[in-house]
Amino acid sequence: NRQKTGKNRQKTGKNRQKTGKMRASVLESFGDPSNLKYKEDYPEPKESELKDDEVLVNVAYSAVASGDWKARMGNVQLVYKMNLPRVIGIDFSGTVAAVGKAVKHVAVGDNVFGTQDNPKEQGTLAEKVVVPSKFVARLDPSVPLDQAGAIPTAALAADGGVQKLDYLKEGDKVLVIGGAGCVGACAVQMCLNRVGKAGLVIATGGSRNKEYLESLGATFVDYAGDERGEIERILGGSKVDAVFDSVGGSESYQLARTFMRKGGMCASAGGPIRNGGTTKVGGGTILKLFGGVMGWKLRSLFGGLKYHMVMGLSPETRLGVIADMMKGKKLEMRIDREFPLHEADKAHDRAQHGKLMGRVVVKVAK
Repeated sequence: NRQKTGKNRQKTGKNRQKTGKMRASVLESFGDPSNLKYKEDYPEPKESELKDDEVLVNVAYSAVASGDWKARMGNVQLVYKMNLPRVIGIDFSGTVAAVGKAVKHVAVGDNVFGTQDNPKEQGTLAEKVVVPSKFVARLDPSVPLDQAGAIPTAALAADGGVQKLDYLKEGDKVLVIGGAGCVGACAVQMCLNRVGKAGLVIATGGSRNKEYLESLGATFVDYAGDERGEIERILGGSKVDAVFDSVGGSESYQLARTFMRKGGMCASAGGPIRNGGTTKVGGGTILKLFGGVMGWKLRSLFGGLKYHMVMGLSPETRLGVIADMMKGKKLEMRIDREFPLHEADKAHDRAQHGKLMGRVVVKVAK
């Protein structure tokens, strides 16, 4: 009996050691996707340590956006400083596991989505994540979790620009530069919701995205062809009431100035610098960015136009609005490819180097 009791104690000890651990993808050093290491024994957040305004989420899906792989490379340390090793990842969807005492808008068991954009806290490429409640919104059960996990930062960036175009009304015309990317596609849908069937949303993109953009309701223009000539033909001598630019750079700005009416607004999620993130963002880059924004604002004013660059996201006030759009099937996100958590490195490689048609997602839940 003593021997059996001793064996049982040993088993109990082993079981205790197994508790409090979770699967996660951990960035051990900046650089290539191979620096992401899959772990099955990463310490999980403790429910007992939740602050009053925090939510513990069982993660179903995370996404790999450009901001994720730029952070992995260490390219944005000046503005998004991370200490390593760390679980990375910003976007997520999942179900609520626990809530702090002050949290009222979500409850245990709810489907939710949101962002974890604090570089000092654990990211979303793990089975559990703790997030400030203001960065979490409840999802209608009809919204697929893969879609919800793919969309937060893209939809928030698009929404930040489209809010500046709040003067748009039924029947107006909009030009979306780079309409097939994740941010651009969200902007296309949001603009279509504003201008209605009587309006016009012209979206530029590559030829392989023609069918997709037209399925959303946009009028497609191939940027590799006679882009200006085609836009001019579609407009028939008229001008657009607003421009949403998801690409950035001087070519996009000149396109906006050419086709936008006086008094119209160009809202840009790209800004003056068309930067793919392959070089580190330093002080010079930031000065160039702000200098470019101020220069373009002044040039636009003299031309009777307005220019706004989306500088930050507002998840605390807008995630609920985006959730309602998804519930009403007024906003969706294409999934480029899905990877399991243990292949998060491959997901990062695909997001950074692939010719994407939508968002790369990581299925975290088993």
